[in-house]
Amino acid sequence: MGIILVIVAAVAIAWLWNDTLVAREHVLRHCRRALDGLDLQLLDETVAVHRVGLRRNGRGQIAISRTYEFEFSANGTDRWPGRAVLLGRALESLQIETAEGITIESPSEHYH
Repeated sequence: MGIILVIVAAVAIAWLWNDTLVAREHVLRHCRRALDGLDLQLLDETVAVHRVGLRRNGRGQIAISRTYEFEFSANGTDRWPGRAVLLGRALESLQIETAEGITIESPSEHYH
């Protein structure tokens, strides 16, 4: 019985690790696309997980919610913060903060 629990735990950890990598690539693609559309540059070509939790999606199912933080630039020398939220694989919001204020973009067809 003990070996079965170890195998189940190992499979669960492997699945979570893979799911985390896939979600990160997914949100990175969304960020690049949105920032490119606004003539902004994603700095360091990376996003970092800020928060992970469980929430219900629009269909009432429990899904993993991940909040990512990133930095972007308008001219290559300035740095501004951004945040993206994924619920499952769906982009829930993308927020960018600049000197002009905060812009929150809701998902649209061009993000998919």
